[in-house]
Amino acid sequence: MSFAAIWAMFLVIAFGLLGARIVFGGKAPELLIGFLIGVASMLAQLFFVLAVIFFGIGTEAALNGHKTAPSDKAYGAFGLVNTIIYAVWAIILSVNRKAVALNQKEAENVDVETYKSNNTGEVYNPATKPTNIPPANTSVDVNVDDEEAEL
Repeated sequence: MSFAAIWAMFLVIAFGLLGARIVFGGKAPELLIGFLIGVASMLAQLFFVLAVIFFGIGTEAALNGHKTAPSDKAYGAFGLVNTIIYAVWAIILSVNRKAVALNQKEAENVDVETYKSNNTGEVYNPATKPTNIPPANTSVDVNVDDEEAEL
């Protein structure tokens, strides 16, 4: 059963890294959000099954006088807590998926208004960079009056 516990921890780490990249990386395609919801639901089910199994093993170990009973029951409690956390996360993500999802219509409408080129071939998002920078091939005319030039 220790293999199941270690494998579950690898899944938790992978889910945490992938989930953080999808959720905090800006708007993600709807497919990735659906994938994240499915993986969270799968992990909730996995940890529920592990909780039931480890509670059963812990109870049997306690009845037979084995020393592993407390650790088995502790992992069962950990699995139950993870079940609740992943189930709540899947529900929250399902309800609010439009806040983090880039739908197909938005993905197809990437045009000049959303992404602009500054005539150097570089494409940038105006939401992340200042838009008041003049393009590279334009000159800025500065008019200096005679009175200001004397100062």
